[in-house]
Amino acid sequence: SNMSSITNVNNNASVVNVGRTTPVSPGAQPASKSIPVVIATDQTAIPVEEQNKVQSEVALSLLGIPRAEVALGIFADVNTYDVNPSEWSSSPQYHITGHGIQHLPTEAGALVEAPRNKTAVLTSKRFFRYQPGRVSAATFGVKSTVGQKTFSQNPSIRKFGIYDNFDGYFWETRDDCQEDNFSVVRRSQSLTKAPSSPTGIVGQSLKGGVPAGTIGRTQFDDYRIIGNGASEAIVPSTLLVKDRELIINNRFAIIDGVVNGLDTGTFYADLAAAIGGSETAASVKEKCARDLDYWVDFYLLDMEYGGTNHTKINITNYATAILPAIATYEKPTHIALGNALTGYAGLSSAAVTKLTTLTGLTNTAFNRNNGQSVLVPSISDSDYGTRSKVDTIFATKSHYWAYHVTAKNADNSAATYTVPSGYPYTVEELKYKCQRDIGYILGGYGNDISGGGDAETKYNMSMYFKGGRPASADAGFGMSIYSQDGGSGNPVQAEVDRHTHLRDTVLADLISYFGYTNSSSVYTKLNTLATRVIDNFSIEDTQQMDLGSKGFAGNIVAMRDGIILTHSAVYDAQLLKDIEQIVSVCDTDNQFKLTKGVVQFKGHVKIKTWSNVSSVTTIGTIQPGKVYKVVKVIGPKGNEFTLEDEDGTAQTFTVAQATAAGTIYIETVVPFIFPKKGTTLAIGNGQGTTKLAQDLTGTNTYVGSVGVGYHGYDPVNYRDAHNIAADGSTDTFPGGMVFPYMYA
Repeated sequence: SNMSSITNVNNNASVVNVGRTTPVSPGAQPASKSIPVVIATDQTAIPVEEQNKVQSEVALSLLGIPRAEVALGIFADVNTYDVNPSEWSSSPQYHITGHGIQHLPTEAGALVEAPRNKTAVLTSKRFFRYQPGRVSAATFGVKSTVGQKTFSQNPSIRKFGIYDNFDGYFWETRDDCQEDNFSVVRRSQSLTKAPSSPTGIVGQSLKGGVPAGTIGRTQFDDYRIIGNGASEAIVPSTLLVKDRELIINNRFAIIDGVVNGLDTGTFYADLAAAIGGSETAASVKEKCARDLDYWVDFYLLDMEYGGTNHTKINITNYATAILPAIATYEKPTHIALGNALTGYAGLSSAAVTKLTTLTGLTNTAFNRNNGQSVLVPSISDSDYGTRSKVDTIFATKSHYWAYHVTAKNADNSAATYTVPSGYPYTVEELKYKCQRDIGYILGGYGNDISGGGDAETKYNMSMYFKGGRPASADAGFGMSIYSQDGGSGNPVQAEVDRHTHLRDTVLADLISYFGYTNSSSVYTKLNTLATRVIDNFSIEDTQQMDLGSKGFAGNIVAMRDGIILTHSAVYDAQLLKDIEQIVSVCDTDNQFKLTKGVVQFKGHVKIKTWSNVSSVTTIGTIQPGKVYKVVKVIGPKGNEFTLEDEDGTAQTFTVAQATAAGTIYIETVVPFIFPKKGTTLAIGNGQGTTKLAQDLTGTNTYVGSVGVGYHGYDPVNYRDAHNIAADGSTDTFPGGMVFPYMYA
C-alpha cells in the first residue's frame, strides 16, 4: 500500500508501522488478523464521551473547596454509587419498582427506597478501623423524602451514617422529619449496664415484697438495661442442615401421626385411668403429643451439635416420673416416634443413621417391665458434641425444671394458683405463664454461668418490677407478680417459695447427674445467682451488673442525661435477628402454632402467606402479608398463640379454614408497631376499674380502665381523650416523640 508517512512507535521493543491506508477487512475478524491501533502524529482530536461526569460532593471539602489531600478510598468517588459490586453491597440484591437500590447517574448517587414493612440497605464493603491520633472525617450528601404526619404507628425510617449491628453514628429521620423526627443517633453498647444506684431520690424506699432500706444516692436518669447483642463470630452448625429443616417443618404432622396411630381401642382412656386424678383420654393424648414435641427438640439439637447428650439428659427428666405401666404405654410410644422419624421420606442416610442412634437410646431407656422406672444412661463428657456442657444441660433440663417447680411445691404437694381479680386469663394460662417465666430465669442462669457475669440474671430480676416508687415501704408495690400469696407478711411469698424450690432442685440435679460437687464453680455460681433472685422478691437487687460474653435481651427504652434513648432494634428488628418464614400449623380454632421459635405477649407477628393463597385468599379474618398483635400465649413453650389487629379486634378462624390454606408461613421478626391502644388491668387492688396505683398520675394521665384501656402513645388519641387542644398548644408533646415518651 502507498504510505503517505511512516512513524516508528516503540512498543516493547517492537516497531510497528502505522499508515492511513492500511487495508482493514470488513466485519469482525479473529485475533490472528487483529491490527494494533495507534494514533497518527497529525490525527485530529478523537471525541471521548465521559460517563458519570457530574461532580460528586465527596470531591469537595466541607466548605465546598476542591480536595487537595488524598481521601481514604471508601468515599474517594461515589459517582458510581452501588454500581461496583466489589465496593457496594445492596439488599435486596436487585431493584424492582419501589424497592431496592437504583443508580442515578445524573445525581452521582443512588436511590434507596422501600415499601411498607420492607427494608432496603446500601452498604460499603470497604472500611477503615479507627487509628488513634489520626483525624478522620467524612462528608455526606444525602437527600431524603419526607412524610406528611408527625406520628404514625408504623413510621417510615431513613438512616444514613456509619454503623454495624451494635454501634454507630448516624442520622435518622422518621415521618415528616421535623423536630424529634430528625435525630442524630449515637448507638452504643455503653448503656448495657444498669445504674450503680436504683433510680429515684435519695431516701426513698427500695421496692420489694418486704422493702427495707432506702436509695443511697439520687439517680434521676433511668439507665435500665438495653441488652447486649450476641457475638457475630458465632457460626451456625453445618451438620444435617436440610434434614433438620425437613423435620422442623413437619414435626407436628409426624407427632400427630404417632399419637393418632396409638389411639386405637381404649389406649388413652386406659392410660388416663392408670394416672388417675382429673386426667381424661383427651388430656393424656394432648400431654403425650406435647412431650413428644420436646423429644423432637432434643433429637434436633443432637443432630445440630453432633453429640448425644441432649437425648440422654432428657431421659433424666423422666427418672422420677411415676409410670405405672411403662411397657404398655411409654415403650410403644417411643418406638413409634423412632420409626416415624427414621422412616420419614426425604432424609439423608446420615440423618437416618443419627436418628437411629438417638431414638435407640430412648428406646433402651424405656424398654422396661411394668412397675420399673426409666433406665437412666450414663452421661459422658465426651458426648456433648460441639456444644458446651453447661449450655447443653440448661437447654435440656430447663423445661423440666420449670414444669416441676410450677406443678409441685417443695413438699411435693400440688401447687395452686389463684387468678387475681380482673385478670382476664384462666388458672391454666396463669400457670403456663409462671412456667415460661421460670424458663427465662433458667436461661439467664445458664448463659451467665457459661458466658460469665450476671447480666441476664440481673435483667430478668428487673423485669419483676414495674414503674412506681412507694412513698413508704408498701409491701409489693410496683411488682409485676400475679400469683401473690399473703403468707409470712410478704405478698410475693409464693415467688420466694417457688424460686427457692427451683434453686434446690437444680443444685441437687447438678450433683446427681452431671458430676458436680457443692464446691464446683458451676454449683457455687448457680447458688449465688439463684439466691440473688430469691432475695430480689423481698428487696430489689442493687448490685452492679457484670457483663459476660453472652448476648441477652433488654429494655426498649432508657433515659440518660435527660434524653430518652430507644433500643436500636425498635426500628431495625433485623439488627438482632434475621427474618425467617416459619412454617406454622393450626390444630385449635383461632390459634396458630410455630414449628420453630416462640412469641411474647403483646408482641407482633406477620402472617406472611400460605401455599394456597391464590385460591384461599383469607383464613377466616386473617389476611396474608398483615402484621397482627399476640393476645394470648398458650402452653408451656410459648409457640402457640391467638391474635388481634391493632384496633383490638380478635382474629377468628377454624382449623378447617387453616387446613384449606395449605402450609402457613409466619414471620416473628417484624417492624416495630407503635401501640394504638394499650390495656391496663385492675389486678387485685380493690379499685374496680380505676387505674392501677403504679400508673402515671396527674391531670393529663392515661385513661386506665378494663373497658377503655390506655389511649396509647398517639398524641391525637391522647389529646382527644383528655379534651386537650388538638394542635398541641397546651401540652408538651414534641413533634415525632419517640416511643414511649411517657412511661411509668
